[in-house]
Amino acid sequence: MYKCPRCGTEVDQKSYMDNKCPNCRYRILFKNVPEVTRWVSASVPDGNMVNRVGLKK
Repeated sequence: MYKCPRCGTEVDQKSYMDNKCPNCRYRILFKNVPEVTRWVSASVPDGNMVNRVGLKK
């Protein structure tokens, strides 16, 4: 159960698929965030740290 910060209506996430409060239409952020792993490679010969997609850190 999530409580709307604007009007206080309790929303059951499992039965309600929209991300807005059914009473006042305030946006509710359901916090089901999957774990994300960031892979970082070791330093390269020029001494800069580079992650796997090639962006300099």
